[in-house]
Parts: sequence; C-alpha cells; structure tokens
Amino acid sequence: DKWLQTGVQGFYRFGAPGALINLETELGWLGRQYQTNRQQTQYLDFKSWEVRETAFFNVSSKTSLLAEVLHSNTSYDAEAPGFPSRDYQTTHYRVGMHWIATGTTSGDVRIGKMKREFDNPSKGSTDQLDWNATLTWAPLVYSVFSVQTGTQSQQSYLSSVQLIQNRFGLIDWTHQFNY
Repeated sequence: DKWLQTGVQGFYRFGAPGALINLETELGWLGRQYQTNRQQTQYLDFKSWEVRETAFFNVSSKTSLLAEVLHSNTSYDAEAPGFPSRDYQTTHYRVGMHWIATGTTSGDVRIGKMKREFDNPSKGSTDQLDWNATLTWAPLVYSVFSVQTGTQSQQSYLSSVQLIQNRFGLIDWTHQFNY
C-alpha cells in the first residue's frame, strides 16, 4: 500500500548553556493518509498530536539531571464497521540523566512510566515501564557510533488491534566519506 505521511515539529530550549535550569518544549503533528486500496486502507488513516516538556537541572557543565512529560493524542479518521474505536492518549513520565563523559562520548538515559488510555470504554488503560537510553561515541569528527534502546508505540495496520508496542535496540555507525 502507498500512503502520504506529513509531519511537522517545533522545538525551543529556554535557558543559557551555563544556567542552572534549562527547559525544552517540543510540539509535533503527524498524519498519514493511504493513497491506494482505499476500501480497506481508509481505516488506517490517522492524525497524532504530541507535546513534550523537559526540565534539565545542570549539576555541572557536563552533567544534567532531567524530568520530562510527553503527551500524545492519536485519532483515526474512520472506524471499521463492527470494530471499536482505536483512538488513544499516551502520557510518558520520565526522569534521567544526560552527560558528556569526554569530548567524544556522551549519554542520555531516561526511565519512567507510560500510561495509555483508550477512547474505547471496553479497553482499559495500561501502565508500563518506559525507557530510552542512548550512548554516543565520536572518535573522529566524521565518524559517530551510537547504541540506543527503548520502548516505542506504533499505529496498527489491523482494524482489530489497538496499537503495537515495540521494545528496540539499535547500533548505528555514521561515517562521512568525502574527497
């Protein structure tokens, strides 16, 4: 199936780099509309709003403790006949730490709780462990290694399934080749 996905995000960080507290605000919108096989795929079209607020408490020039709240609201454009609504709201509450270990190594660890509430009254809310951790090493300016793990939600492609919850691990090497 072919779809058109549109997204927009805005990000603002308040506070000087040397300040005791920094605040980050992020707003985003994502929409997906399927272009082919409309009789079956019209039930997969969705829109999602997201807002994130993160407070950084800078305990040193290289280490920050953080607390964040991330809220999203996802709604489907059409509901399949005979199936309940799949619309839902998700709220993540996390605490963690961001640090720069050396000039080439940094890390970010966030752990907390994720609460999901469905618009469908027969589907109860869920509380789950939530985490996201990233370790980055850049031995050269043009070569960066990253290791990341966490949890992530994804919209379901089945009318009878509310959504898909993923746990992931990622190893990435980015290297710029030039002349």
